[in-house]
Amino acid sequence: MLSTGFFRKGSQVIATTDIVASVLSFISIFFLVFLTITHGDRLEAKVHKNEDEHPELAALFALGRGPFVLIMLILMLICVLYFFLARFLLYAAQERSHQKIRRWCTISLVIIIIRAAFFITAVFFTADRAFVSSFGVVGFLYQIFGLWFVRLYQDRLKEDQDTKIQFIEELSRVEIQNIGQFEMFPYSSNAILYDK
Repeated sequence: MLSTGFFRKGSQVIATTDIVASVLSFISIFFLVFLTITHGDRLEAKVHKNEDEHPELAALFALGRGPFVLIMLILMLICVLYFFLARFLLYAAQERSHQKIRRWCTISLVIIIIRAAFFITAVFFTADRAFVSSFGVVGFLYQIFGLWFVRLYQDRLKEDQDTKIQFIEELSRVEIQNIGQFEMFPYSSNAILYDK
């Protein structure tokens, strides 16, 4: 059986990976927004020229520069939220707090459901399916795996806590029994001392 430490380290790796991914995504989107604002015409022409290589960008640029920048800013905000959520998981795993990890699991489940809704919309209701890869299968499966793994860690922490509580209760019961036996024979220790 895998130890709690294994799941703790695995959860920390998942959190660290999410932190790095969110930072890199934020930087790349910020750079794209900067280029759009400063060199919008040249960038748009280049994207449309290589539409087969970047169909997602071409579809977004087709909406107009204003909506494109707005969508990019929303994606940057999502990256920031992912960053703080990953940091929360990292600290929760270090603290071994199953309540905080349960909170992370709940938030992550909501995000996965929203992402699944976007994915289904992209597949079935978008004519060119251009932004399907933005909510791609690989990232979706990674999120499901991360949630499953961290949930195992949460269950293991809960089991460990229940075991500790049972041990403390059992220890308290034994101490109470010992105190009761001592009170039943209050002079037994003195009798032993003065017997000799």
